[in-house]
Amino acid sequence: MKFVKLSSIVAVSENYVIGKNNELLWHISEDFKHFKRVTMGKPLIMGRKTFESLPSILPGRAHIIISRSKSIFSTQQKQDGKSISSELYYEESINPAIKKGKSIAVKNGVDEIFIIGGGEIYKQTLPIINRLYLTLVHKKYEGDTFFPEFDWNEWRITSEDRHEAPLDKKHPAFTFFILDRK
Repeated sequence: MKFVKLSSIVAVSENYVIGKNNELLWHISEDFKHFKRVTMGKPLIMGRKTFESLPSILPGRAHIIISRSKSIFSTQQKQDGKSISSELYYEESINPAIKKGKSIAVKNGVDEIFIIGGGEIYKQTLPIINRLYLTLVHKKYEGDTFFPEFDWNEWRITSEDRHEAPLDKKHPAFTFFILDRK
C-alpha cells in the first residue's frame, strides 16, 4: 500500500478550547472554506458526537465514524432541498478507522486522511499524526472540549498565514498553520 499521510485539522483557541456543548464557539467563514478546500476528496475520521454536530453530511468526502452503535445514523440527508448520499463507515476504535481511511484513500487516489475531532479522538491520534492543519484563534474561550496541548518544538511550521480581525469584529484574528512532525 502506498504511503497515506495521517493528518489532523482543527480550529483551536489560545487556551486549546475547540468547543462547548458539542458546538463551535466562533464562526469564521474563512476557516470553513479552508477546511473544505484542504479536506475535499479525502476520507474524514471523527467521533460520533462530532458527526452529530455537523450541519449535514459533508459532500465529496467519505465519513468514518468511530462509534459502538451503527443504527443511529442515516446515509441519506437533505442539503439545499436535494437528497444527497455519502459514503459512511463505522468503526469501533481508532486503528480500524485509520486502516479503513487509508484503504479508501488508496482506492480514491489520494495521499491523505483526516482526523476532524472530537477532543478524545484528537488526544488518541496526536502522537501518530504526520501533519497538523491548525487554525489558531487568537482569543481565549470557555469550553468543555479541548485539543490536547502539544510541544511546538516537535513540529516544523511549513506554512503560516495570519488573518487580522475584521473591522466589524465578527470574529477575532486567527492564523492558519501547517505543522509537519520533525
